[in-house]
Amino acid sequence: MWHKRYGHFNYATLKSMYEKGLTKDLPEISLSKEVCESCQMGKVHRKSFPKNATWRATKKLELVHTDVCGPMQASSLGHNKYFVLFIDGLTRMTWVYFLSNKFQVFSVFKKFRAFAERQSGCKLKALRSDNGGEYTSNEFNKYCEDMGIDHKLTISYSPEQNGISEKKNRIVVEITRCLLLEKKLPQSLWEEVVYTKSMDGKTPIKAWSGIRPSAK
Repeated sequence: MWHKRYGHFNYATLKSMYEKGLTKDLPEISLSKEVCESCQMGKVHRKSFPKNATWRATKKLELVHTDVCGPMQASSLGHNKYFVLFIDGLTRMTWVYFLSNKFQVFSVFKKFRAFAERQSGCKLKALRSDNGGEYTSNEFNKYCEDMGIDHKLTISYSPEQNGISEKKNRIVVEITRCLLLEKKLPQSLWEEVVYTKSMDGKTPIKAWSGIRPSAK
């Protein structure tokens, strides 16, 4: 009864509340080995993805992870609301492009592939992305097929399968948000911050030197 009254608290917490005298009229609680059916249904967690089941790259550009982040709350000075990352699965080298809309991803991917292959001397073999429409268009699929690129799509509603890109996006956004708040800068400068930090070797994301990459 008390377990239910307190929103299905676990018995150890109820026992601790009794011992510390935190609740009036609460009787002494003994740890129960019985399992509450409602707790089983309401507190169940999705089974974690086993790390040993994830295929890892052993060569440069053997596997590239990608994801689009946005839309941002405010457009940048360059009128962009998104950015897309391409992450090498072996070295974790990361390239960033800024987009005004998500469907520029295909043109940006072609630029990225040409640049990365020429600079590294390696061929891009596999691309891992989610099932977003920007990655599943007919022209994108045909291009990957013509170039011999294995396009690995994650299962819907399973961001864990693209965890490298998801985590990198979160890191970049958190760093950007903190810097804007610290310096009391307007949200429209988010692109400048992302690019500035991408050129800083102290952060988890890097980009090549030279002209800023963009979708335009």
